[in-house]
Amino acid sequence: MKEKNLFDSWMNYINPTSTYNVKYKSQYAVPIVIRQYDLQNKLTMSITLLDAYPKAINQMDLDWAADTIHKVTVTFAYTSWRNNSVDSLALEFIDAAGFNSQLGDLVERNNPTI
Repeated sequence: MKEKNLFDSWMNYINPTSTYNVKYKSQYAVPIVIRQYDLQNKLTMSITLLDAYPKAINQMDLDWAADTIHKVTVTFAYTSWRNNSVDSLALEFIDAAGFNSQLGDLVERNNPTI
């Protein structure tokens, strides 16, 4: 329940239930990096949510009938997002395909002074 407590505390910081003194967005919005890994634990995707903050936390029912692991669902609001994988994955693909050496050979053949 550490994660739930973290998000509950964050929401209470944004809008404290004891004082209802709502904070400014600059006080609670942060960048959040989301990473996806494949089965070999290799990074396949990475994005950053800019000026992100929790907007809603779904309830978690506590009863004897549920025999599954608890999952907390958090909905975030954010200003914009950035794909961190585009540059790094493109360069990895280019290196793997040998395009860098081919490009270097092409430039040298067409412009020997470079």
